[in-house]
Amino acid sequence: MDVFVDTSAWYALLNRRDDFHGAAAHIFRRLRDEAARMVTTNYVVVETTALVAARLGRLDLPAGEI
Repeated sequence: MDVFVDTSAWYALLNRRDDFHGAAAHIFRRLRDEAARMVTTNYVVVETTALVAARLGRLDLPAGEI
């Protein structure tokens, strides 16, 4: 199964204070467990990076920690 992941999903996953963080983390884990293919675009990566930098500043996440 292919699932398109947009900026709002990435942001909710990365921001533990986001209202939708818990739901996003749950969905991402479920997709991972089901071996779903998560796809996005270069535009979404750039947009997400800009949004995280503007709202959260530098973000240091250990690999595999969500």
